[in-house]
Amino acid sequence: LFATGFNIKWYEDSLLLFFLDSGNTYSTGETSVATYTYFATQTNGCGESQATAVMLTISLPAPPVVTDTVICYGNVTPVLTASGSNIKWYLEEELITLVNFGDSFVTGHSAVGSYTYYLTQTVGGCTSLAGDIVLTINPRPLVTLNYNNVTIQPGQSITLEAYNAGSYSWSPAAGLNTTVGPVVIASPAST
Repeated sequence: LFATGFNIKWYEDSLLLFFLDSGNTYSTGETSVATYTYFATQTNGCGESQATAVMLTISLPAPPVVTDTVICYGNVTPVLTASGSNIKWYLEEELITLVNFGDSFVTGHSAVGSYTYYLTQTVGGCTSLAGDIVLTINPRPLVTLNYNNVTIQPGQSITLEAYNAGSYSWSPAAGLNTTVGPVVIASPAST
């Protein structure tokens, strides 16, 4: 802590009962996260001034900024990213197994499952509490059709309907009225 003036005295309390030190600077020795209040006075030819409260706040930086990621099995697993300074990635909430340094991480996961990583950042020598990022790899939907096996003659058509997915893509496109959506009308040139 620093105060300007003459013959500065530092106290622990506002009643000036517990003298700590004298001088323009005072090193508190505090390292725990909290807000500490100290009181400073100055003395000149007219006596000691009223105490001025001086606050010291020790706080941790926020955890790195992350966004959870969800993909479907078989898609390329994206690189996980975080915003912050001096980022460390861990396997567990207790921050025991360090798996990566930096703002991006290639997990190597491709199997269906949910994978959680815990991240900290260090700013000005202070390390944040851990935040987490989750990579979820969902199974591909099991698409079913209204017909499993059907034969039609050339010139005939049939309406096919798919179920259990959010979007659909049909191929080959030849003989179909559309290649997207849950319902298509198939009119193949041959059986």
